[in-house]
Amino acid sequence: MKKGNVLIFPDKTGMSQHNNSCLSWNIKKVRLFATLLNGSGFKPVIVTNNIEHYVSYVESKTGKEMTLWPGYCPTHIRIIPEYVVRLKQEYPEAKVMVHPECHPEVIALADEVLSTSGMCRFAGETDAEDIIVGTEIGIIHRLRKENPGKRFIPVSEQAICPRMKLINLEKIFWSLEDMAPVVKVPEEIQIKAKRAVDRMLEIGR
Repeated sequence: MKKGNVLIFPDKTGMSQHNNSCLSWNIKKVRLFATLLNGSGFKPVIVTNNIEHYVSYVESKTGKEMTLWPGYCPTHIRIIPEYVVRLKQEYPEAKVMVHPECHPEVIALADEVLSTSGMCRFAGETDAEDIIVGTEIGIIHRLRKENPGKRFIPVSEQAICPRMKLINLEKIFWSLEDMAPVVKVPEEIQIKAKRAVDRMLEIGR
């Protein structure tokens, strides 16, 4: 494809490698993009993202043809439809909110498909007192803290992200105490990465 006629959704590791980037989990903004692209000369959207389920969800909502990078989130893959069905039976009045990286079958069972920030907003706005949550289990603490009058039920206690859990208070303390480690990025990569971030922020306004 010719340069300039492709919109690329990179993962976090590839932002400096692309001229047009939109690292956003807001499906409404992605859908807006698809609308703006109609008749604009852009060709099928190419996605370089390691989360195939999320991309499939975006594709179903935008109607844009996408080339999927085969992959999945090892945390959300542990959230399976059977768990959701069981909890819906146990809590019939509960609302179900899940992350778009979940199985399509799980998404089909949900009342809301939201980013983590979207989940926090929804939890505060909904009248539902019971909410079934399908995403990384760490969000449950925040949801309960911000909404003490509501009950949050994780779909799976096994939905734990090992990479997130590498960061803890002890390591943060060490980093602040020693001001280390220092991450140095070559200027050439800095320029490319900043360009991608700037475009992402511009699109998101």
